[in-house]
Amino acid sequence: MELKQPNAESRIIFLKKFTEELIISFLEEEQIKKEIKIEKLRKEFIEPNISPEQAFRKIIRTPVVPAHISEKKEIKQAIFKNVLPKKTEKKLYANPLIQRMVINKYPNKLSLNKEKSILMYQPFSIYPKEPSPLQTFELESQQRPEGFNLGKVDLLLKDPLIKIIECEGPDKELIIKKNGRMYTTKIIMNPAEIKEVLDSFSKEARIPVIIGVFKAVVGDLMISALVSDVVGSKFIITKMSQYSLLKQK
Repeated sequence: MELKQPNAESRIIFLKKFTEELIISFLEEEQIKKEIKIEKLRKEFIEPNISPEQAFRKIIRTPVVPAHISEKKEIKQAIFKNVLPKKTEKKLYANPLIQRMVINKYPNKLSLNKEKSILMYQPFSIYPKEPSPLQTFELESQQRPEGFNLGKVDLLLKDPLIKIIECEGPDKELIIKKNGRMYTTKIIMNPAEIKEVLDSFSKEARIPVIIGVFKAVVGDLMISALVSDVVGSKFIITKMSQYSLLKQK
């Protein structure tokens, strides 16, 4: 029988595997050598060798407790554990406040009747207290100043049932909130009229009108506006109730 000669590809694969095994075995040997060196250094510097004489002295210095003495100590500790809670209870009851609590654990019927009578005659109300005369005076004084002109909006403000007036921009109909419902009016404001409303609030509240968000309060009216020269300004005027005015204060 003739042996088949391996081709070039199989030879290359064999050589690769052989060199791989050689490298792995070499690395393992190097790792073992490193670990041996580290162990030697650790024993030499970290755990120095102790001579037999030093080891003997160390054994002599450590006290040896006999078995019967250790048993006695354990018994004493167990006894003290059982006794200590009773002592702490006595200390707690030495406090006069706790003594009163223990004595009044079962109160007399007379004391209970007194407490009931106090609770029965104690005034209690779930309704908020009425504002003081000073507060009512301050609320009444929050009126719109004279000469405060809002143009077409003034016609709507005369109706006490209208609580909110909304302008969505120039040449758009005003929206009002009346009796909890929203209604569209036939009143339209141009850019100049909207600017006049913003300027009136700015003058009385002393807050400058700038591009962006503008907020001001004059009397019982609060305005929230979005000022823009590109798409036109929008605003919402809200009538503030006495409760909201008091809350702001």
